[in-house]
Amino acid sequence: MKWLIFGSISVLFFACGGDERPSRYPAREPGCAVQLYYGAPQGRTVNIGPVSASCTEDVSDADCLRTLQDQVCKLGGDVVWGVDEKPKMELDHKKFNGRAAHTRDSSPASSSSGAASWSSSVTVIDGGM
Repeated sequence: MKWLIFGSISVLFFACGGDERPSRYPAREPGCAVQLYYGAPQGRTVNIGPVSASCTEDVSDADCLRTLQDQVCKLGGDVVWGVDEKPKMELDHKKFNGRAAHTRDSSPASSSSGAASWSSSVTVIDGGM
């Protein structure tokens, strides 16, 4: 009986507790500068992970893309790539997907300082698709 209780507690401990590793790149403020690529990114990048934005139909495509870019900011990225030129429609929502990445040439510390972190401009670079 003791082993059953011990085993149950062990399973709960390992299932709920995890090794939360700090992000390789610190989170950046919403509105940070993010380069957007429809295809593969130009230059050397480090992939961080997938990002997505789901917006109601009354939100403009540009604002929905900014929501996608803000997801990249949260992950410490400065690049989003593989983004569709037009959002996919799922039920009553627009959906953009992409891959967050960070340029290899800039250090994480330099990408989160100064006025550029509050830039709301959208840089769209056509990857030839």
